[in-house]
Amino acid sequence: MNHINLIKKNINSIHKRRDSVFTKYSSIKKNLDELDIQLNYYNKLLEVKPQILFNQGREKKYVYGQVYFYESHTSNIKKSYRFIIGKMDENKSRKEWEEICLERFYNKLAMIANP
Repeated sequence: MNHINLIKKNINSIHKRRDSVFTKYSSIKKNLDELDIQLNYYNKLLEVKPQILFNQGREKKYVYGQVYFYESHTSNIKKSYRFIIGKMDENKSRKEWEEICLERFYNKLAMIANP
């Protein structure tokens, strides 16, 4: 009879320790999930594809850049950012226009994040 009580006591002790460890694990898991969501958001920002819009504006002489991106790491809504990146007579390649577009976009994000 004494052995049975000892086994039950050990079982209760192990359950309490397991509950304690599970509680710690749950809070750490929640933090890890939040960090994963933020990492995903910033990785997606690095993967944005700029759209180059030629012959825009007055008299069709401007080149615009347009980028679609998620507003925040918790949002499912994409936001559009459109801006002038130069004039048609600058004779740059599409790759050069895309680099200018991305540079302006990241500068804009940096200004928003650090006013």
